[in-house]
Amino acid sequence: MIKQTLGVIAPPLAVCRYGCASCCALPIAGFWIGGLILLAFHFSLDGEMNRLIEMGSLVGGLALVALSIAWAELTIARTEHDDCDEEGGSRGICAPIPSANEPDPIEEVRKAREV
Repeated sequence: MIKQTLGVIAPPLAVCRYGCASCCALPIAGFWIGGLILLAFHFSLDGEMNRLIEMGSLVGGLALVALSIAWAELTIARTEHDDCDEEGGSRGICAPIPSANEPDPIEEVRKAREV
């Protein structure tokens, strides 16, 4: 319930918090902020603008906000059902956890520079 509510109120924050797909957060934020700016422009008009500009800013703003909400909800739903073990998962490349007997790569670089 919190995920869906946050996805409607602030889609970029929801994707960063619950989506595990931070590569989608920036475009979602762009669509969301652009929609909010268009809506603010529409509601700040005092009747002096052309009717086409007035309705275009309303429809465009609502469309961008709706698109960002839908994108955020789909991203969250995809990462909930995605498994990191599968190839091509949306959580990125899953690096294997190193074992305790593996040498430290930074130490190996230091040793190579000393020689």
